[in-house]
Amino acid sequence: YMATVPANTDARLILPALSASQVTEGGVALTEAEGISDVRVTEKGVSMTLGSGKYWLERLIVTTKHTFSFCGVLYHLCEKKP
Repeated sequence: YMATVPANTDARLILPALSASQVTEGGVALTEAEGISDVRVTEKGVSMTLGSGKYWLERLIVTTKHTFSFCGVLYHLCEKKP
């Protein structure tokens, strides 16, 4: 997910995820990412406050066979067919 917050403002963002450890900003844990605060898990997902700036948030999806990154577009895992 890509988010842009205008200068001199804050934004509240909720991403569909079960835990904060499933989400990173630019490859950095949410709790350590610059400009992100008040990270918490709610019944709607992972909630956070974003300060002014641009953010690239990724949600790590863990399945029984695959781990991959969800970057704003739903990727379908499948084998290539001849």
